[in-house]
Amino acid sequence: MNLFQLVFVPICVGLSNPPGPWQPPWRFQVVFVPICLALALHAALRVWRRRVRRRWGILVTAGWLATAWLIAYPASTFVVAQRLGIGRGTDLVMYLAVLSGLFAAGYFYDRYRRLEVIVTELVRRDALSHAQHGGTSDNATQTRLEQT
Repeated sequence: MNLFQLVFVPICVGLSNPPGPWQPPWRFQVVFVPICLALALHAALRVWRRRVRRRWGILVTAGWLATAWLIAYPASTFVVAQRLGIGRGTDLVMYLAVLSGLFAAGYFYDRYRRLEVIVTELVRRDALSHAQHGGTSDNATQTRLEQT
């Protein structure tokens, strides 16, 4: 019994179409599984060194590990999809990609809004700290230009 049968066959218990004989990995798998594992290790090290928030780092690490698993065992998407009530593994991957894209768009929009609020606050503070009483706006601008 080889490693593939030891790891993957127990996952497929109860399915009508268990996987066939072991196939040698494709070039894509040989190249991208180590890359995904290296990125997962990098994300885990960033959490360990406290360079990112713990929850975010764990989520990113889990994402890279799941990606490596799905590349190494592409038939596992079918198993997970069947257990979730989705017809095909390809549909499951598509749903996850759409949800990830929506999450990323929301995350970056929220980040953009927070930066916008910070910049607005800094501009207000700067305007109030350099405010002058009296005079016209041209006079105030000229005075400010002379100070710099």
